[in-house]
Amino acid sequence: MNPIVHAELSWLTGQRLGARRDRLLVTLAGLSPGLDGLSLLAGEDAYSRWHHVLTHGFLSALACAVVCAAFAQQKRLVALRGCTPCGPSARTSGCGPGSGTWQAGRTASSAWR
Repeated sequence: MNPIVHAELSWLTGQRLGARRDRLLVTLAGLSPGLDGLSLLAGEDAYSRWHHVLTHGFLSALACAVVCAAFAQQKRLVALRGCTPCGPSARTSGCGPGSGTWQAGRTASSAWR
């Protein structure tokens, strides 16, 4: 998924939360998987190696939920909803071999061989 889709799905996930801050935290949680895309700043090799690795796993989803909940008014709901858009199923969709995900000018299928 691209960052725009991450943001849209996260914003929709948080719509039932009362406080604007909580909705924003859920949206930021949904954008957190894209943080490993900053590895492009270290070059193509670093991007190919680390993109979809650092922040696309179960542990990073839990850490993201805990951090967002720490700043939320409705802590449990933000933790649950914040973990959903950046959870393991969403984090792994579209990033495996053959998915066509762009990685340093190549598709995932050619980058993972």
